[in-house]
Amino acid sequence: MVRETATGEGMTKSAPEQTVELEAVRAQLQRVLASRTFAETDRLRQLLRFLVEETICGRGSTLKEYLVGGEVFGRPESFDPRSDSIVRVQARNLRKLLAEYYDVEGQTDRVRISIPKGSYAPVFVHSSAKQSRRRPRILWLMAAVFVAALALWAVFQWYGPDSAASLAVLPF
Repeated sequence: MVRETATGEGMTKSAPEQTVELEAVRAQLQRVLASRTFAETDRLRQLLRFLVEETICGRGSTLKEYLVGGEVFGRPESFDPRSDSIVRVQARNLRKLLAEYYDVEGQTDRVRISIPKGSYAPVFVHSSAKQSRRRPRILWLMAAVFVAALALWAVFQWYGPDSAASLAVLPF
């Protein structure tokens, strides 16, 4: 995925063939913030809102630890991101919570917001039908493996050696 940049036409580009409307991103942000997953996480909600809005406004490239620490977490000008890891820790927690949201509540959402590791600028992508069909494919594969294992077991039970094994002891 390529990082999003806002354009003057109200669109966000993530790749040459893919654009996400800014209003769709804002609507998705509201859905995420109103979800049960984010209900008890005021700090992470504030962090997500700040990162998304800054990126939409074309300032995604300026999202650095120092800026986020001051704007979101109220750190003073003397804030040193090397000795205070609040931004890194909260960004990691936000990534986990977003993944949890899209695994449970947001499975069918048309727009996905993610924050790539090593960056604070969110990426917005259209969710495709292939992504939403991924889980049923895995379930079908697991069922097929189970049936094959069951059939193999039945063949060995039917044609395998008799259950009454004999042992011959011969003298030297």
